Amino acid sequence: MIIINLGGFLYAAIMITIIVLLLPLTQKGISENIFNLICACISLPIAVILEIFRLKPRIFFVPGWILALIFIGVQAWINWGVYSIIIDAALIFGGYKFLEYSGKKNADKRWLEALKIISELEGKSHTEKEKRTLLLKAFVTNSILLGRHDVIKHNITVLTLVKNEFIELFTKEKIELIDSFLSELENMLTQEKPKVNDFELPDKIQEVLSSSLA
Repeated sequence: MIIINLGGFLYAAIMITIIVLLLPLTQKGISENIFNLICACISLPIAVILEIFRLKPRIFFVPGWILALIFIGVQAWINWGVYSIIIDAALIFGGYKFLEYSGKKNADKRWLEALKIISELEGKSHTEKEKRTLLLKAFVTNSILLGRHDVIKHNITVLTLVKNEFIELFTKEKIELIDSFLSELENMLTQEKPKVNDFELPDKIQEVLSSSLA
């Protein structure tokens, strides 16, 4: 059972390095409680940055940014008592809104890239290798986008093009996996508010495409 992922290892390594570098502050009159609070505050933006870059640090299955908020909350309580509740609430709300904003911004950017790739595919001729690369990049796996009708239609177009032009590159098992996902996408199109049943399946399809088209 994996209790810490690669992002979690990186997060822990960065924090240990920062703590070691900041240790001399404790010899300059800074109390242990304040030192811990400083480290806690630093841990939050680091966790958020890793999350934005899709490294998704997880320790005991808990997201790094949540652990950072808990760490800050405990240290704030030790230093300021009941007043820390206001700080904790503000940090939780601000952190959530920031992740929501950055997630939507990244999703919008990814969608524009995918549309541009499809437009490029339709606009001029390409070598087989170029077409494989473009189709691989065109497939959308962003969880924020997966439930939108236009994105569903887009992914159906991409996978249909892949099957029509490069089916010989895939094993029978891989084709069956693609077909099952296409069936799910077709079913989602009939729903007023499409529901994604398995958020891991698009990533599996991406792996299948990468292994055969790259």
